[in-house]
Amino acid sequence: MADETETTGAAGGEESGGGAGAVLGSLGGSAGTLTSEGAKLAEGAGDPAGTATDKSGEAEPKDGRAPWYGKLGDPALADYVQTKGWKSVEDVVKSAREVERLAMAPDKLPLPKDGDKEGWDQVYDRLGRPKSPEGYELGKMELPEGYTPHQPLVDKMAQVAHERGLSKAQMEGLFESYVQEEFAAHQAAEAARDEKASEQTAALQKEVGPAWGAFVADAQLGAKELGLSAEEVDGVGHVIGHDKVLRVLSKIGTPLRQDSAGDTHDGGQGFRRMEPAQAQARIDELTKDEGFRKRLRAGDQAATREWDQLNEVAAAGRRTGG
Repeated sequence: MADETETTGAAGGEESGGGAGAVLGSLGGSAGTLTSEGAKLAEGAGDPAGTATDKSGEAEPKDGRAPWYGKLGDPALADYVQTKGWKSVEDVVKSAREVERLAMAPDKLPLPKDGDKEGWDQVYDRLGRPKSPEGYELGKMELPEGYTPHQPLVDKMAQVAHERGLSKAQMEGLFESYVQEEFAAHQAAEAARDEKASEQTAALQKEVGPAWGAFVADAQLGAKELGLSAEEVDGVGHVIGHDKVLRVLSKIGTPLRQDSAGDTHDGGQGFRRMEPAQAQARIDELTKDEGFRKRLRAGDQAATREWDQLNEVAAAGRRTGG
């Protein structure tokens, strides 16, 4: 069995670090006394290799042997070797090889300096940037129904994304968020536009009053005369106002109706331009017009002709289901 002083140490069984306490405890001496072996160890404390380094960086081992790395011009290098714990040239080579392996590993990507375009291009390519802006393939992404993006803007976004090094996945996420926000804003704008259109037509109907049916029939005649569809009329209304476009079309349609009723242009055949629903709207209006009713009872030719032709068109519509 080994001597008790060799196993218990100064702290009674506690392991100590490499400081003075460990030195004293390991030799079994008292706190104020050093044995000859302790004095030798204390003399070389802080120099595990048993060497001392002068200011020139040359190691001076106590046993007279030169250190394995010889004389170094920079004292800091000798300290570095001792700090790293290298014991031979083989240790240094192994360390250098490991550093190089980490630096050149496929999953390691050193960051270039600012302004190094070629270096940053390599980084962006490794991170998933496509070879060209077209490589983002934004045109293949699923879009909300009824939404068509502004293509020049999409092309510009792809170009800038490629210049800034965005990967394909990053650009897809960015574009998807943009489309969602832009589409929501577009829907909100359409809703506000339609609400404004309804307010304009409602105000006009209130202003026109009971003659609203005939007013609309004349506007329909005007639109038909100009060859405008309902969608095209709406488009104009969004620009100049729906109440205004209806007034213009009604002014165009009114003389067409009057000319047809008076047989001044086309032998009384102008009412053929009217739709059955338009003719019925005019009939409803004239029924409420006391002045027209008096003229009709008195046998006025213009009133009679208009009344008969309107009823003829309306009746034809009922027969055909129009």
